[in-house]
Amino acid sequence: MHKTQHEKAWQRGVYAATFWKKIKKIASAGDQRCVAFTKQHGLPVWVGHIPLTIILLLLFAGAVIGGMIFSSCIVIVCLLYFFGKTKTDVPLWETKDDNDDPFAERTYEQLNAIDDGAPYGESYGTWSDSD
Repeated sequence: MHKTQHEKAWQRGVYAATFWKKIKKIASAGDQRCVAFTKQHGLPVWVGHIPLTIILLLLFAGAVIGGMIFSSCIVIVCLLYFFGKTKTDVPLWETKDDNDDPFAERTYEQLNAIDDGAPYGESYGTWSDSD
């Protein structure tokens, strides 16, 4: 039987709540052990909460740094992809022909040698009076 979207969302919520409950129980038990250890050795109780705080801060910092590393890798790959090509799909490390220079002197025949598919003129884009 197929579940509706609402039922699937409800089930995901149940799984998330169960996971959070287990994590919270494990963290609370670890915190209680650390506090009990500090009491046994005559240290202030707040010192027993430091290990859990440090672990949580390290997890948060790891998630932030991991996200930054992942996003910077994506940016580097995109930069290499987009800037690694020219308009003619020639890699940057290969030399271009002299014909690619936009400021080069060109003759009338060279400029009109482009077949742009327009319905006028003969081949090579020249006009003809012999119609």
